[in-house]
Amino acid sequence: MRKPLIKTVFAALFVFVFSSASFALSPEDALSVRPPNSVYAVVRVDDLNGLLQDIFSPANIEMAASMVKPENAQTVRLVASFASQIPAKTVVIASGVTADNKPFVQVAASMPASVRSRLDRVADGSASGVELITLLLGDGALMLGPTMPLELKKGGKGPYYTLGGEAAFAAKDDLLLIASSSSEIEASLGALEKQENRLSLKRRFDSPSYWYMHMDMATVAALSEEEGGLGKPDDFAKMFKAPFKIETAFSSKPGSFLISAAANILESVAAPERYKDMKPVKGANLFLAGGGRLLLALASPTTFAAADLKAADPKFSAVLWDKLVQQLEKVNVSESDVEDLLNGSFSVALGSDATILGKRALGGYLALTGRKGTAAKILGKLVDSEEFSQAVPMAPLKVDGWDLLFAVDPALLPAALVFGVMQDTFFAGITDSEALDKKPEVPTEVSKMLDDPLLGIGVIDAAAIWNWLRQEIANPDSLLSASLTQYGGNSAGDIMRTILEAELAVPFVKMWYPELEKSFVEFSVADVPAGKRLLPILLEIAKAFISESGEE
Repeated sequence: MRKPLIKTVFAALFVFVFSSASFALSPEDALSVRPPNSVYAVVRVDDLNGLLQDIFSPANIEMAASMVKPENAQTVRLVASFASQIPAKTVVIASGVTADNKPFVQVAASMPASVRSRLDRVADGSASGVELITLLLGDGALMLGPTMPLELKKGGKGPYYTLGGEAAFAAKDDLLLIASSSSEIEASLGALEKQENRLSLKRRFDSPSYWYMHMDMATVAALSEEEGGLGKPDDFAKMFKAPFKIETAFSSKPGSFLISAAANILESVAAPERYKDMKPVKGANLFLAGGGRLLLALASPTTFAAADLKAADPKFSAVLWDKLVQQLEKVNVSESDVEDLLNGSFSVALGSDATILGKRALGGYLALTGRKGTAAKILGKLVDSEEFSQAVPMAPLKVDGWDLLFAVDPALLPAALVFGVMQDTFFAGITDSEALDKKPEVPTEVSKMLDDPLLGIGVIDAAAIWNWLRQEIANPDSLLSASLTQYGGNSAGDIMRTILEAELAVPFVKMWYPELEKSFVEFSVADVPAGKRLLPILLEIAKAFISESGEE
């Protein structure tokens, strides 16, 4: 007899636990379905109350108050006080426009257990204006309650409130619902009743906070045409074969903040087949040369056809392209040669060794890796051209590993401008020639990316750039110090030194694109002492400048 009883108890617990979980409503459940030809955005903010507490911290409020006139400072403090008391936890907002140009807004917010009794009164139609306004704006808004011209309505999905015919409010379980009209609030309540009435988002990330955009491009074009137009709807229909959907997700962990992005490019964009064939390559084929330290870099495989450019923008970009090709044809470089150079990968980098006006400086370069030996062909044709060589006289250089290398006559420029070819890579940059056979120092955060197959990478070593600026401004003989003294006087150097005393809250940023439809940006986040934060220092400098200008 004991075993059947135990089985019955466990079965009852199983049904209770899982049926209770299935009936728990999330804010997304209150968003109603939309037709494919609409345009809308959905935003979800997790832990809104906690976010507002961070944004409207006492230090931030006082900083904001210091930026306005004294008579307006109290208003800033009052608004911040209201915002910091909003009780909502998770908030989801859907906003957009239908194909017949009718705007809509739906908002759903999960609320804490402490306000459940007020929510229940909103749900059954017995709430007062004071109770509703405190649900929306927190207890600090008590004084506004009696002034709200609320009207109770008995809808087909239950009672709800309207405010001047411009907004509607309702509640269900722990959710507070807000909409732009009576029909939208009833649609929101209907979505909570039945799953088939709910908006379905094809998300790619599991981050609790995100932004999602659905755009039917023919509708976008038709609506914009009424306002002067972005283009003809038929043209957009040729470019997009399905609604364009973009998702941006936000997540954080100790020491970093990550933004993830995705778009249904292959499904929606009527792009040439070669885009679908783009494959990740090691380190996105970032070209490294010139010594120094890699402070900033971008790299990505490329695909290009002049016909696509001419079809997409025949009136502007195509005209500029044709003019470029006409100039290159004078030195026997054809359009197909340029296409071959632009089908491969590109790299942009800052931080290589360089000398400007006889002083050490940051160098940088652009590198294009093409195919069919076009890089050597194009540079050779340019150098051999009498017209080009007269305009830009160059001298040949010899550095191990380089097939061709030329430096522009130093009498023409204050820095060493170098053009070169290494295998299929065309190189142009401000870099010391003796450093061209050296690889730059790479931050440890980037080393792994250089080993991974990627469609693109990006690096901003802000802390290293900041330290370089500190060293330059501390050296009276540096190019930066000399320039500030020459053009801004001693005060310019003093201002720069004051700014550079700050510590960076975001010392490093890296970006990577593992595939065509997904990309990521990660921000390193550092705790900065209150007295070392950059924004307050900039504000103090701006206030002093404004004050001095006013006295004059």
